[in-house]
Amino acid sequence: EQLIAYEYNRRYDQTAYNPKLGFDPAYARYNPGTVLRYSILSDLFQNGHRLREFDFLGGAEPYKLMWTQQARPRLKIHLYHPRSLYGRLLHLIQSHLLLPLQERRRRTP
Repeated sequence: EQLIAYEYNRRYDQTAYNPKLGFDPAYARYNPGTVLRYSILSDLFQNGHRLREFDFLGGAEPYKLMWTQQARPRLKIHLYHPRSLYGRLLHLIQSHLLLPLQERRRRTP
């Protein structure tokens, strides 16, 4: 036996969260991640687990959108200590260097 795909899920209340999914690229043409995901979703929603939703976490990547038509907006928050030199430096780098670069990359076709 050989492991060719894995999926790690956590459950809280009536929601299952999926922070990790992976597969062996040597078997990519067989879509082992998709097969495993189908099997897990079928089990979670059909066998009395009482789930309301499955949260893929992260952004709306194409492989996630084949399972749903809904996506939630993602919010990224950075917190810095205002009286810390290190915190101020991180804030300057993030707001005046990294964010403008990311915006420029997003607008470039």
